[in-house]
Amino acid sequence: MRRASDQNGSRWLLAAGAAGAAVLTIGWLVAGTLQDGADVRRGAISDLGAANADRAWLWNVPLTVAGVLIAIFALGLYRVLRPSFTAGLGAGLIAIAGIGLALEGAVFQLDCRETEPHCEGRPSYSWQHSAHELETALGFLALLVAIVLLALRFRREPDLRILWRYSLLSAAAFVFLLLLSGLAEESDWEGIVQRLLVTVLLAWIAVVGIRLARPAWKVLPPRRRIPEGDG
Repeated sequence: MRRASDQNGSRWLLAAGAAGAAVLTIGWLVAGTLQDGADVRRGAISDLGAANADRAWLWNVPLTVAGVLIAIFALGLYRVLRPSFTAGLGAGLIAIAGIGLALEGAVFQLDCRETEPHCEGRPSYSWQHSAHELETALGFLALLVAIVLLALRFRREPDLRILWRYSLLSAAAFVFLLLLSGLAEESDWEGIVQRLLVTVLLAWIAVVGIRLARPAWKVLPPRRRIPEGDG
């Protein structure tokens, strides 16, 4: 009975990943639509929560909520895939990234929208602004490494080979879009490239969470080979 309860608890934790991905996606769509002066095509997603953004809470609230949900998802990953060093490290990195997102929404807001002329090249920024930029870079790196580590773990489970291939494809797409975002910096489509990049990460979280939350899947010990003639 307790094992069934633990499995149900793990499924709820894993489902939090899909919920977090949905909250984050809806958040930037709503904020980008309702905020005055929002430039979805050129501006980074973080601009939606800048201190001088119109109704910045439209982005910062869902960002904080989604970050907490993704950290919860990481706990579900750990519970389902343990014991495994790679899975534990991957889940830990996802938890760190989720907590970082929550801090970005609650504390580490940008001082200004970086698409605005007076924002770029300012002589100084607040510590919150600097912390936001540092956390964004580290968060992306943590998620990329986590995807690769968990891909290695998925490869060991025959029922999860599809997640292994999907994880490798997601990591490759992430790297490609990251390089493309460097080329698109300060262009008219920088914001679009960044949204595509984040969508790749959120889609991976949602797909993995939903797949592992399915009642039909659980980690099983190796099957014993029964000699012929027994039983």
